[in-house]
Amino acid sequence: MPIDASINFGRSNYNTSELKGVKNAYVGVSSTGRLVLKVSYEGHEYLYVARDYDETRQTQRFDTGRGIKANYLQFELYNRDGDDFDIDSVEFLIIPLNRRI
Repeated sequence: MPIDASINFGRSNYNTSELKGVKNAYVGVSSTGRLVLKVSYEGHEYLYVARDYDETRQTQRFDTGRGIKANYLQFELYNRDGDDFDIDSVEFLIIPLNRRI
């Protein structure tokens, strides 16, 4: 029986009050299908699907939108259609934009 699953990484300003964007996200994972990354900020939500998937542990890349500009960001990773997954590592490339607000 398929099980919907997600991991919410919480809301953070990543130790800076500057506006920031997200260049990419990388997840070390084994999965039976493509995972989805949800990026939320200031009432906006955007979904990004992994470029690929592999049942052996591999680093999967998520290409995020270039228009993200926020002080606080929230990330959530989840499966589609109950695909199995096992996460080893997560890395978000946060880019400070040198502006406060």
